[in-house]
Amino acid sequence: MLKPALKRLLPALLLLPLLLVLLWQWPVLAQPPAVDCDLDLDQDFLREEFDAALAQDDLLEGLREFRQFLTALDADCRGKAFSREEDGANPVLGPINFDNGVWRATFTTGRFGAVTFDVLNGDCDFERTELLFNVFEGEATEGAQQRFRTDGQCQALISVSNTSGDWALQFEFLRR
Repeated sequence: MLKPALKRLLPALLLLPLLLVLLWQWPVLAQPPAVDCDLDLDQDFLREEFDAALAQDDLLEGLREFRQFLTALDADCRGKAFSREEDGANPVLGPINFDNGVWRATFTTGRFGAVTFDVLNGDCDFERTELLFNVFEGEATEGAQQRFRTDGQCQALISVSNTSGDWALQFEFLRR
């Protein structure tokens, strides 16, 4: 015969395996869809996008759209991670697509720097233009962070300016 205290705990003990499985899978369930960055496998898709750009009545506009497509693909394949080494001293990055959810932006530099988020379209946490970071020497050596939310697909340009040394910028998806 089970003791009364054990009888009360039995339902919780039966749910424990389910809880463990959910906790173990939660990081996987919370991530945005993975981007397949093996471009060798996607040559047909890239060719279709390029052909569609060439087929537009306004060839220049078609090529601009194709460039935006490639820029977004590059940002996704790089894990939305940018640096002075890869992108230059004061670049305008994007357009960059952010899926629905909560994101963390981390800007790291030992010197000066500013990062601005310019919404192109979609449902972003910002009205139009938002200064994400404006750091002085020594303020972001460990990384300054900012949280933002998107309620749907959000597309933005990210401007890095006023830099005087090495810098890195990372956008990390946290949850839906």
